Amino acid sequence: MFSIIPKLPDVDKSRFDIEKKLREAKKNAKDKAKGGSSGSAVLKSVSERSHDRRRVIEDKKDSKKMSALKDLKARREEKKKQGGQFCSF
Repeated sequence: MFSIIPKLPDVDKSRFDIEKKLREAKKNAKDKAKGGSSGSAVLKSVSERSHDRRRVIEDKKDSKKMSALKDLKARREEKKKQGGQFCSF
């Protein structure tokens, strides 16, 4: 009447519980390896990284604009020099 083999849902539930515990243990070990920082410190570092990333992106945009303007000025100067050479009377 009663079987020794557990039902499939019970096996899945126990497997899930075991895997969950392993994942948590792995996560805790990883946190300890990093230095075991608290949650607020992690949020602060994320915020700092976000601001740094924004600054870097803005700097790249500014440098692209500046280099484009320098190239444009150089082309204009070059055209002025070439135009002045051909029209000498």
